[in-house]
Amino acid sequence: MATSTRSPPNGNTDSTDKTAQLVANANEIYYPGAPHGMTATMQDQVNKDLLAFLKELIGVRRAERR
Repeated sequence: MATSTRSPPNGNTDSTDKTAQLVANANEIYYPGAPHGMTATMQDQVNKDLLAFLKELIGVRRAERR
């Protein structure tokens, strides 16, 4: 789960925590001060973190098959 540390308009600041608990192998990454559209404005950092997560997840899946 990737999110900025800004408070959402509805005041529900723990939705990322709750979602991460429901998703197997989830990682929480917080980007301090990032805007809502951080996948467009911070695409290099978000893509780097996403690729690292996917590589880790692939490694976990391969290990589970053995």
